This record gives sequence, C-alpha cells and structure tokens, in this order.
Amino acid sequence: MHESFTPDEELVMLFLKKHAKSTAAEIARHSGLKGRGVLRRALDGLDAKGLLRHTDDRVERYYLVHTRWDAAGPC
Repeated sequence: MHESFTPDEELVMLFLKKHAKSTAAEIARHSGLKGRGVLRRALDGLDAKGLLRHTDDRVERYYLVHTRWDAAGPC
C-alpha cells in the first residue's frame, strides 16, 4: 500500500532519520517549520500513520519506528 505524506511530514521524517530522539523544539528549529500548529499537525499525522513514537520524559523526544521510507522518498 502506498502512503502519502504531506511536505511537512516529509521534512519531519527526514530530520528524525538523522536526529532520532529529538524534541519538538529541535525539530522545528532545524527543519524550518514555522509555528507550533504546523509542527503539531505533522507530528500528529505521522503518529496517526503509526510511524512516530515518543518517550515519556518530561520533555518528550520523538523518533521514527522502522519504515520502508528512505531518503529517496516514499515506497
């Protein structure tokens, strides 16, 4: 099955592939996403697709679960 991702979700995925266990602030700062709502929608979208997990720390850190998606793009 071919999943589609928003451009914002793709930016978050690319960042998290290189920088696992990052906070939302780190993701926003380095991915170029502006505004908490934009980042939150991207994180929620990836979570709904089962691709995103987070730690239970006071400051949550996000990471991707194993996917077939690589730097070349979605399968």
